[in-house]
Amino acid sequence: MKSFEEYGIRIAHSNKLFIDGTWVAPLHGRTIDLVSPASGETIGTVAEATIEDVDQAVRAARAAFDDGPWPRMAPADRIALLYKFSEALAARREELASAWMLQVGALPAMTERGVTNGLAQITNAIKVGEAFKFAETCASRIADRAVIVREPIGVVAAISAWNGSLLQLAGKLGPALVAGCTVVMKPALESPLEAFILAECVEAAGLPKGVVSLVVADRTASEALVSNPRVDKVSFTGSTIVGRHIAEVCARRLSHYTLELGGKSAAIILDDFPIERAAKILAGTITALSGQLCCMLSRVIVSRERHDALVLAIAAELEKVKVGAPDEPGVTMGPIVSARQLANILRYIDRGIRDGARLVFGGSRPEGMERGFYVQPTLFANVDNHSVIAQEEIFGPVMCVIAAQDEDDAIRIANESDYGLHGAVFSTDSDKAYAVAKRIRTGSFGQNGMRLDFSLPFGGYKQSGVGRDGGEEGLMNYLLTKTVLLDA
Repeated sequence: MKSFEEYGIRIAHSNKLFIDGTWVAPLHGRTIDLVSPASGETIGTVAEATIEDVDQAVRAARAAFDDGPWPRMAPADRIALLYKFSEALAARREELASAWMLQVGALPAMTERGVTNGLAQITNAIKVGEAFKFAETCASRIADRAVIVREPIGVVAAISAWNGSLLQLAGKLGPALVAGCTVVMKPALESPLEAFILAECVEAAGLPKGVVSLVVADRTASEALVSNPRVDKVSFTGSTIVGRHIAEVCARRLSHYTLELGGKSAAIILDDFPIERAAKILAGTITALSGQLCCMLSRVIVSRERHDALVLAIAAELEKVKVGAPDEPGVTMGPIVSARQLANILRYIDRGIRDGARLVFGGSRPEGMERGFYVQPTLFANVDNHSVIAQEEIFGPVMCVIAAQDEDDAIRIANESDYGLHGAVFSTDSDKAYAVAKRIRTGSFGQNGMRLDFSLPFGGYKQSGVGRDGGEEGLMNYLLTKTVLLDA
């Protein structure tokens, strides 16, 4: 088994947890094996936290918030330290890219964009904080002077999913730290390496002890983190099932939460948009990170008259896809993150076939690829929007093409979903695209592709989440509002 350094990732304390500003051995000496999705082999181990370790991290964060300097600093002083944090993180760009490729199987071109977006989460939060009014005087009917004060919410549990650890953790850390909160990071078991790099950069920047801690924990210890009464807010990215449970736990003790959850996003193809161009964009979208993105355009809605032509065009584009390890030349789609996730995707494909959808392309593991976790990009046609494969999040490279009678019917179909995270309309007319966007119940929407700007508010409607990350709305998630009425 190689060390992480042999993969270009220089983590000094992978066998320890970061608690109260110190790298400490887990109390029970447990470790977690990391498995390469490209080969199926173990690539290293990291320290695993137990319930007792998690409690220590939360206690440290609580003390740092209640008695430490961080929430009492002027915002400008916090931001000065966060610039140092941002610089330390940027210096490790190549390691962050290698970590994503190694743990999740992201292709080099995607790691470049992903790391850029992740680093920008910190700098964007800093810029929002520099312009934000943490205290603002306003008029009052009953006092000579009123001040609206926005104060940090407290101790935050920041929990990320496995598919985009850097983007998600940085998107939580940035605004939480700008606000003056203290944070306990809990990355997914499949992809914790970015969190170790983040913790090392916190240490290098000189943030006060206890402001940021890191625990890598299984479901039992994670449950202890979410339910700990010393935690004021949970910020979670992951599945809707887990998010619903977190909301229930937080509701019992009236604590705050932000949830960025699943999606089953629709792409509406209007009749003015060229079929060949749409097919090329859609094939490139469904294969991005092997379809393992919550905002993936996995439902394609097109007029009945153009359904068959679009299906043939997408299939022709998928024929060009080369599946393989992310470091192999010419590969355009990498592996699935784990054996469990691969098995889940194959079960959904089988369900689609049994329910009567027409399998046009893919549907199984590629021939001759027994090592690692791989599946063919898969295309279903004539899909019933009420079917399981059209309603449930598959989280893999499986696309459903659904026929609509007209534009109004396409919008109805797009909205017939429990999810509402993202969506798109393909049209050459921007005014028409905006008119369609206003009728779709999603938190974000793009013209002619899966378009996302994480410096702007991002989050979902319906079962796709609660709250927003990004922009001023993202900062407000970590603040409480206090009204102070004063005499002259």
